[in-house]
This record gives sequence, structure tokens and C-alpha cells, in this order.
Amino acid sequence: CSLFPTLALAGDWPQWRGPTRDGIASRETSELKALPRDPEILWRMRVGEGHSGPLIVAGKLVYTDQVEGREIAHAVDLRTRKEIWRKVYDPNPAVFGNFGQGPRATATVDGDRLYVQSGRGKLACLAMKDGSALWAVDFEKDFGAIWLGNKKGDPRAKGTAAQRHGNNGAPAILGDRIFAGVGDPEGATLVAFDKFTGKKLWQVGNDRSAYASLMAGKLGGGDHVIHFNA
Repeated sequence: CSLFPTLALAGDWPQWRGPTRDGIASRETSELKALPRDPEILWRMRVGEGHSGPLIVAGKLVYTDQVEGREIAHAVDLRTRKEIWRKVYDPNPAVFGNFGQGPRATATVDGDRLYVQSGRGKLACLAMKDGSALWAVDFEKDFGAIWLGNKKGDPRAKGTAAQRHGNNGAPAILGDRIFAGVGDPEGATLVAFDKFTGKKLWQVGNDRSAYASLMAGKLGGGDHVIHFNA
């Protein structure tokens, strides 16, 4: 819990693999001894394509998907099952040659903000209240991390990387910073942004990003971010 002390309330699941990114639910949630043979379905809803995980925060279900060629964030009231809002955060997502379409990275809720990352590499910050856009950066336009898709013949596509198969690695938050695996091999493998404004704080690295979500926290008494790249 020391990694993300302010990220979630008890019982919430605000990011990839839960409150502390270790797949463990809060101790204050009910212990599940075993799964029933046939779980009771309370309700269901149809969603679009995608590979990102759902989030549960403050009585809301938040998820991302792709519908009619656009990547969209949704917020749903868990009690009424009604959609509160939806917001297109990438109107021109990548077209993938395999493994299906849609967002690859699970979103993150931090306080009153939602952070989403499209498969093609657009990182956006939305207001949890109504989905309004607060800021956004584009990995290709702003940092030169060119989307290559499945163009194996392009010399820049040598090796496997997120710029060929999609940005899977969920960004990580620590304090007032959010870290993203931008993946540009000309000095912007990893970039730190101000989580409130989207302002770039620093960039580092000459490697492409792979598919691993980032980890951030205290290591040896100091703040660190870990990025497993290509």
C-alpha cells in the first residue's frame, strides 16, 4: 500500500491489477473463500472491442472500448446501471492486423481524474465528473514515436515494439507525476508529466516501448519508476 497511498478507497479497483498493482484487493473487502460453481449474474451490458480492464471507483464502473472506429471511455453508475457519461479520447485509433481492435492499456483513476491511453499512443486526462477533456498528449505528434503498425518491411519496425502492435503498458502515477512509456528511440523512451497539466517534466531513454505496465514507488528510500521496454 505504500506505493499508492492516496490512489484508492477501500474496495475500489482504480487501476491495472488493483490498488497497489499487485492483484491484491484491500483487506477491508469481503474475503472470497471460493468461487461458486455458477456465479449469479446481477446484470450485463454490451461493450465494444478492446483489451483493457474495468475499474470500480466510488460506486462507478469505468471502462474503455472501441466503437465505430473510435476509442471511448465510459462511466456507469453501479447502482442504477445507467451510463453517466462517455467520452471519445482517440477518434483515429490504430488499425491492428491481429489480436483484435480497441484499447490495449487499462485506464487509471486518481482522485477526480481519469487517465486513458489509446492503442496508437494518445494519453489523455479526463474529469471523472463528466468526462470532459483536461489535457492530452500524442506520442507520435509530440514525441516522434511513429505509429508503424504491422509494416514489417519498414527498417524502423525491426524487433517487436508497442509502435507495431499497440501501446499496452498502463502509465503509473506517483505524487504529482504520471509516467508513460512513450517509446521514441530518440530520447523519449520514458516520459514524466505533471498529472494536473500534462506538462512534460523530463524524458529519458533510446529504446522503444514493449508491452509492460509501469511501476512507481519508493525503492531504497527514493522515488523510482520501473519501465520494462523493448
